[in-house]
Amino acid sequence: MIELPTTSEGNAYKSNIFHSKPFTVVVFVLAISAIFRLCLSMPDLQEKIYPESPPYRMDFSSFPLELGEWQGIRGQLKKWEIEMLNPTEYIIADYRNDANEVVNLYAGFWASKERGGPHRPEICLTGGGWQILEVSKIGINGISVMEDPINVNRIRIEKGGDIYKPDTLHNFSMYLEGKWYSLTAKENTYNDSDPIGVLDVTILTDQVLDPLLDIQDLRRSKRIDFVGGIRGLGELKKRVDSGEMKVAFALYPVSMKQLINIADNNMIMPPKTTWFEPKLRSGLVVHELD
Repeated sequence: MIELPTTSEGNAYKSNIFHSKPFTVVVFVLAISAIFRLCLSMPDLQEKIYPESPPYRMDFSSFPLELGEWQGIRGQLKKWEIEMLNPTEYIIADYRNDANEVVNLYAGFWASKERGGPHRPEICLTGGGWQILEVSKIGINGISVMEDPINVNRIRIEKGGDIYKPDTLHNFSMYLEGKWYSLTAKENTYNDSDPIGVLDVTILTDQVLDPLLDIQDLRRSKRIDFVGGIRGLGELKKRVDSGEMKVAFALYPVSMKQLINIADNNMIMPPKTTWFEPKLRSGLVVHELD
C-alpha cells in the first residue's frame, strides 16, 4: 500500500506513476505471476489449462505376431471386460511354439488416467479363481531401455477345483458353475466407523445380494438359505452342484472385537451372524439356598 500526501482541499496529489508504462508492465507481470501460482496450487484447474498429452507410441496393430519360434493369434476381450478396464487400446494374443507351449499376452494402454488403468495381478487373478504360488522379479536378457535392463514380475499361478476358504475379514469365497472364486471387498465399499456396516454379511448384502440378486430381506426371502459352519464348505458345493442353488458364498467368521463393538454400542447383530461353534451349553441350573 502507498499513502499519498493530500492538498489543503483534501484531495490526493495525482502522480503519473500510476499511468507510466513501466508500472503497468510490473502490475501485469505480477498479475500473471499470481494467476500462475494459483494454477499451481489448484491441480484440477491446472489439468484443465494444461491437459494431459499422451506420449508418442506405435499402435498395437503393429505389434508382431511372429517372435522367433513363437506364432501368435490375436484375440478379443469380452464386452464386459472392455467396459470394466476401459482401455484406449489393447492387444491380447496367444503365442504357440513348436513344442505346443502356449503363452498368453495382454497389454493395455490408457491415454488418460481418467479412463482408469491397470490393477495389481494379485487382485484380478485371485478374483478369477487363480491361486498365486510364487511372485518374483526376473530380467529379460538382451532387452534394455536407455541402457538399463528391463525387469518384469513373474507370477506362478494355478487354478484347480480345490475348495477356497476365506482367510481374513472382508475376504469371501464364491462357488459358481463348478468353480471356486476369491472375492475381496475394496476399502471404500464399507464404513469402518459403523459397527454393523463393517461386518462381512453387511458388505455382501449391500454389494452383491441386494443390487445383483435382488435379495433384500435375509430373514424372509425364500431365495436364500444358510448353512452352518460345522457342515463345512463341501456342503455349499454339494447344494450348488445338485441344482438346488445357483451360487454359494462363504464368509470369514465375525471377530470377537466386532462382536464386542456392536454390544458396546447397544446394537443387534444382523441375521445369521450369531452362529457359534462349539455351541454354548445351556440348561436349567438349580442351586440350593440356605
